[in-house]
Amino acid sequence: MAESGVRSYRQLANELTEAMQQRRHPSIKTHLVEVVRPIPEVEVPSFIYRSLRRALPRRQVLIGRLPEAAAIYQIHANRMTLWLDTGDPRMWEVHSLDETTAVTALVERWTSSNPELDLPWFPEGLLSRAAESGDFVGFGLLFSREFFAAEDETADTLSVRVSGSESEEALVEFRQQRALIRTSALSSIRVRNPLSGPGAMAAGRITSSLTSRGRVSSRGDSFDRHRLFFRHSAQLYRDATAAISRELSFGALEPGGEGLSGPAVIDLVSPVEDLGVFCSRIFSGADPFQLWGFLERRSDDLIVVQAFDRRSGSPFTVEAMSTQWRLFLPRSSPGSIVLRLLTLLQRHHDRRVGMAGAD
Repeated sequence: MAESGVRSYRQLANELTEAMQQRRHPSIKTHLVEVVRPIPEVEVPSFIYRSLRRALPRRQVLIGRLPEAAAIYQIHANRMTLWLDTGDPRMWEVHSLDETTAVTALVERWTSSNPELDLPWFPEGLLSRAAESGDFVGFGLLFSREFFAAEDETADTLSVRVSGSESEEALVEFRQQRALIRTSALSSIRVRNPLSGPGAMAAGRITSSLTSRGRVSSRGDSFDRHRLFFRHSAQLYRDATAAISRELSFGALEPGGEGLSGPAVIDLVSPVEDLGVFCSRIFSGADPFQLWGFLERRSDDLIVVQAFDRRSGSPFTVEAMSTQWRLFLPRSSPGSIVLRLLTLLQRHHDRRVGMAGAD
């Protein structure tokens, strides 16, 4: 176990706040990690060690709890230092001041190596809602058709980052371009002083970014303000997944208590040219969709898929058509299945893909 000079949450917050104020230092970043399969509290320490060793077999990994904050672990992985807050059993928080690419690669390797964990999915609707919490000062766009392209086909790709006080106008202008209507998928948002309305802390100015995979990065003078924003973002995600499970599960009572709910309906916007190839790739079990499926063609424009989600282990049924999909989700299905599908269809098919009630 690693020895830590930081003993309490307050000491950790002060240390991270001091680092956030140094412009030459990498920004503070927090990765939200969803615990998709419950881990008993007594097993959390051993799980953290085993799961990190599984993900990083060739690295020296040292782990220690903060003496006055038992839910927070300090992790040393070679030259990187991370703090893992497990206080919320459903959504863990990984903080770091190290270089963004290296930390992100480590967290992604950790979550992908362990079926109990996943990174959350923020489709465009959730990113837009998070952006409403402060002054909109930046965005990222990411789109690629490579997942669906044939081997001899040149796939459309787009990667754009914009920051500044006129970012909102820039995003509107981008999407007015005919060539970008479909491909300008929102992958991150940047806001200044989020949640700074009435009742907010007077001290502490920050600028924060949120990506579609739940990474929050901030510069400013208050880790507590950073924490306020990433927990607000986590709550948006939790509310969305809960609403999907509650209101869009097939056969459940409608919110008003009358009748049974129907399937969740996804509008693809741009018609799929070859539905068979499209479905076979999504339900191949491959990353990033992580869905298996048995396909049965019922007509020229209808394929019924008996699907299985690799991450949660949940089965469900899809009626796939060229312009619309109907998802029949059992009541036990997590809403994250839908948010992942929406996010990836927006990024790889058409950024306007949507579903009523998903946000």
